[in-house]
Amino acid sequence: MGATVSDRDSQRLVRRFQESGALPSPAVVFWCEGNPPATTVPVADLAIWRPRLDFAWVGNDLAPVQRFLTRGRVDFIQGDGWSPAMVQELRHHRYECFAIGEEELHLWPTPAPPSLRPLLAIHERFVRTLLHPNAPMLDLGALLTQHGISPRGVVHVGAHEGQEFEEYRRLGCAPIAFIEANPGVYERLWARLGGEPNVYLIKGAIAEGWGEATLHLTSWDQSSSLLPLAQHEEVYPDIAEVGQIRVTTRPLDSLFGVELPPMAAFNLLNIDVQGAERKVLQGATALLPHIAALNLEVNYAEMYAGCPLIDDLDEFLGHRGFERVAVTTPFHRTWGDALYVRCETLAPAVSSEGENRGSS
Repeated sequence: MGATVSDRDSQRLVRRFQESGALPSPAVVFWCEGNPPATTVPVADLAIWRPRLDFAWVGNDLAPVQRFLTRGRVDFIQGDGWSPAMVQELRHHRYECFAIGEEELHLWPTPAPPSLRPLLAIHERFVRTLLHPNAPMLDLGALLTQHGISPRGVVHVGAHEGQEFEEYRRLGCAPIAFIEANPGVYERLWARLGGEPNVYLIKGAIAEGWGEATLHLTSWDQSSSLLPLAQHEEVYPDIAEVGQIRVTTRPLDSLFGVELPPMAAFNLLNIDVQGAERKVLQGATALLPHIAALNLEVNYAEMYAGCPLIDDLDEFLGHRGFERVAVTTPFHRTWGDALYVRCETLAPAVSSEGENRGSS
């Protein structure tokens, strides 16, 4: 028999993660058996309409949340009596398993946590901030090495001031293309990197096609976007729209062989355009077959009006041969960064502690 996981245990954990910002309030809690606490989602409703869970209690059976494990559509999974096979499966889906103590969570270092303690699995998007608080961002170099990708050239859409330049140089990227839509920010980008060898700086807005659009300028200029603020205003009330300018848009594909070297010179793509990622991808269909890895800013909530959510990007890129291999949300649960890799380059999943987690 496994340890009894009480309603009080679950509510304590939910409150703890709400206080840390990892869970929203109220959280979507799924309770698959027994007497569910208030505000939980019944299994019948869950099967019909719920695409993603915040917190699930599953006892010793993953079957009720099986479809949510793929691509991490449930953030926290609590239970007891987990078998080694269950732990292996959770790790395969990039969860870390913790034993629940009276006050703390303890990462369990062995393949199977003891069955006499209540357990908690946490998806990787929160694990980095728990285990590596000083390095919460994705380690691009390590992930590329893991998947056998040798960087050639990189295209960075939404460059801001080119803060990633040194990292790209360290990875051996050449050529490096930085594209920035905000004219004022572009001037700072040019002042910093103009004249650097094998670096291409382009001023302009990238979207699905040729045309014009409104660029919404914000008080924190890294939040400026082709889309107006939505839930972003609730999460960051100190950041506001301060103006709008009209910009000419063009598809990313149109730049190669004209303002940039041919597409074959590039195998990395970084898109950081504050909710307009799908617009960029729709205008890069000729480039994508040349790309081995994409680093994207992703949203778990509608931070910008009409922005795609992470599941939308998973589907779009999945149809084009890419799989999400890593994600982190270090600053707020509603957004973060994800790395997608072309499927033929996929390596076995690796935990945040470096342990292989392939299927048994």
